[in-house]
Amino acid sequence: MSAAFSRLKMSPVQIAILSCIGLNPGIRFGEIANRVSVSSSRLCFHLNTLCGTGDVSTSQYGGRFKKGYFLTAQGRKRLEDAITRTMKDHV
Repeated sequence: MSAAFSRLKMSPVQIAILSCIGLNPGIRFGEIANRVSVSSSRLCFHLNTLCGTGDVSTSQYGGRFKKGYFLTAQGRKRLEDAITRTMKDHV
C-alpha cells in the first residue's frame, strides 16, 4: 500500500467497523452488522475495501459462511491515527 493512501481519512463507518473488529477478534459478518448498525451491502463494501488495503484479515472456521475478521497491525495503526485525527478535529 502506498504511503499516500495510508494517510487518507477513513469514514466514520470504517472507523466503527475497525473498532468493532479490534475489540472482538474473529467476529463474524452478521455480528459486525448488528453492532455497527449498517446494512449487509454497505458492510460488505467496507469489509472488502478494508481487506483489500490490508487493514483487516479473515480466517475460515470450516465453512464458507463462518468467516472471522481480524484487525492487522496496519489496521490497528490506521485506526489509532484516525481516532487521533478525529479527536484533534473536535477539540
